[in-house]
Formats: sequence, structure tokens, C-alpha cells
Amino acid sequence: MKLQWSLILIFSTIMIATVGIFSYITQEMLIDGFIENDLHEMREKVLERELRMENLHDRASEDLVFALKNPLFVEYFELPETKAGNVFEDGVLQFTDKQREIKTKLEQYVFHFQNKFEVDETCIIDTSGQEHARLVLSKIEADEYLSPEEASTPFFAPSFQKQRDQVHIQYPYLSPDTHRWVMAYTSPIVLGDETKPAFYHFEIPITIFQDLVNIDHGRMYVIDPDGFIIADSEHQFPSANIPEKFEDYFPLIDSMFPPAFADVVQEIKENKEGYTSYLQDDETHYIAYMRLPTFGWYLLFEESEELILSEHSTGIGSLQLTFGVIATLVISLGLIGIILLSQRITKPIIVLRNATKEIENGMLEYKINIKGADELKDLSKSFEHMVKSLKKTMELEKELA
Repeated sequence: MKLQWSLILIFSTIMIATVGIFSYITQEMLIDGFIENDLHEMREKVLERELRMENLHDRASEDLVFALKNPLFVEYFELPETKAGNVFEDGVLQFTDKQREIKTKLEQYVFHFQNKFEVDETCIIDTSGQEHARLVLSKIEADEYLSPEEASTPFFAPSFQKQRDQVHIQYPYLSPDTHRWVMAYTSPIVLGDETKPAFYHFEIPITIFQDLVNIDHGRMYVIDPDGFIIADSEHQFPSANIPEKFEDYFPLIDSMFPPAFADVVQEIKENKEGYTSYLQDDETHYIAYMRLPTFGWYLLFEESEELILSEHSTGIGSLQLTFGVIATLVISLGLIGIILLSQRITKPIIVLRNATKEIENGMLEYKINIKGADELKDLSKSFEHMVKSLKKTMELEKELA
């Protein structure tokens, strides 16, 4: 019985270990499949958001170019008095009646345009840096507030480098008029002789762009090449008491991510798009990323392994239940088979053992009854032959004695 139970224990252990290893490998393969599938879905989301972001720039540029189709822009700067140069009185730009008439029509036109397209501010700036009109949050500025110092703005020179119907998109900056971080779009006003006496400019709040990364699960964010976070679905950018310094408004990557993220930044700088991952608190975070055409920013979409698996918890749970049922059936049937097999192996051995004991007690007539055609049966025949030989030898010894 000890041998039988030893065999049952050995075979049971091997079987349970085999089923367990198979279940583990299969589950790991399934998890890898879930992660790979999710990475493809993450990339699709990145592509979709990238299109929306570029559509924002395209739409803003198209709207600006469309606005400039109004002939009032050219008509104003074709006026002889406008071409003659700016006239000031006590530092305030002066307008003739004709300039005022066209300027008023332009301001009304821009007013409706600004309200329609969520524009914070619009203005018309000439080659000297003088504003000729400005609307801030749909409010038309009085003449005395028109700035003569716009030549110092970062978008001034690039605006005049553009050609007709071309748009310069300015990197985010803090608007001194709205005191909000904005992106600017500018395009030159081109006259019939191809001269560019001024450009039309408007600003949209950066929050419109930042809202494009909002997502119902995972984390989506935009980083710039210098390591600043421009938009982040998990970060609340200040809406009051807005910092004036770029680095105070846009957080650095180092302040929001673990040190291991530095390798991610290095990798994405070397590629236009792809997948990567990093470890945080012993958990893998997977990332799909893409470089944006505008400003060279990068759009990243991140999901932790825990989040990915939680989205497939039903499938994993079903798999585990299936494995449990299969394992129970396999182990149960295996145990029955092992018991039957162990009996087939141990029963002849027990018979031989009993026969040996009987012979030791002098029972030379003991019959060994082992059925089958295997090696144990052959062994039993040899054993019987040995007993018969022993019996003859003993009888012969008696006769000689």
C-alpha cells in the first residue's frame, strides 16, 4: 500500500504541476495578447487626437485666411493717407474720416468673426509695430489703447515672412491683454502690388488645445522638446492667478514623472511614432506616442498594465474559470487513471511479495496467480520455476539423506 500511495503522490504532483504550468503559460499569452491589442487601440486614439489637434490649427489658419478675403483690409491700407504714414497726437494714432469709416466697418466685421470662432483677441498691426485696430474678448479698444510697440512681439517678424494666404502659428505665450496663455495665428495683408503693409493677427486660448487631450481612461498628454508638459488629462492648469513665466505655468516632466521616464523622453525624441514603456512602483506603464507636425511637440497616450487588465477582467475571469473546470476534470480523471495504473503495477508485486513470505514459511506448493502478458507475468513464471527447482532439490536431498 505504501508503494501504491507513493506512486499516486508522485504522479499526482507531476500532473498538477503540468496543468498549473500550462494554465500559467496560456494566461500569460492571453495577457500579452490583451496588451498588444490595447497598444493598437491606443495608437488609434493617438492618431485620432493628432488629427483633431492639427485640425484645430488648420481650421484656425483657414478662418484667418478666409477673414482676410474681406476687401476692407486692402481698401484701408490702399488709402493714400494710410500709405503716407501714421500720424500721432499726444502719442495717440490719428485717423482721417475715410480711415475711420473703413476701420469701423473692419471692427464690426472682426467682432462677428471673433464671436463665431472662439478667438480671444484680434488686431491689425502695420510694419512699424503700430496697432490700427484691436478687439479683446469682443471689446473694441479705444484709439488711445492701441499699442505702437508690437514690433517686439515674437510673431511680428515671422508674420511678414509669410506670403499671401500663408499663416504663421506662434508658440504659446502669455497675452498681456487677456492675461491668458494663448497661441497666435497671423497672416499678412497683401496689396495689389504685392507689398505687405500689415498683418492680421488673432489669439486663441491654449485651453482649447489642452481640452483635446481629455480622455475617459488612461492618461494623454503633450510634451515639448525641452521637457515641458503642454497639455495633460491628469493635470489641472491654473485658471486664476495665472503665472507669467512659461516654466511656472507649464510643469516640467521631471516634476510629474519618475526618473525612469527620462528613457521614454530620449526614445521618443529619436522616433516620430511608436510604442514604449517604463516602470513605476514595480508596475509597467505602456505608451503609444506620435510627434505632432506643429512645434515638434509629442502626443503620448499612457495606460498602466493594471488598467489594461482591468478592462479585460471579464475575459481573464472567464479564462481562469475555464482553466479551473478543466484542471478539476483533468486531475480527477488523472487520479482515477493513476489509481488504476498503480493497482496494475503494485498488485503483482504484492502477490510476489506474499509468495515469497509463504515460501519462506515452507509453502513450496504456493501458486502465484498473476494475469496479464507483461514483464511481471514473466517474472512470476520464473519465480514458479525457481520454486519447483528448489522443491526438487530439497526432495533429492531427503532421498540422499
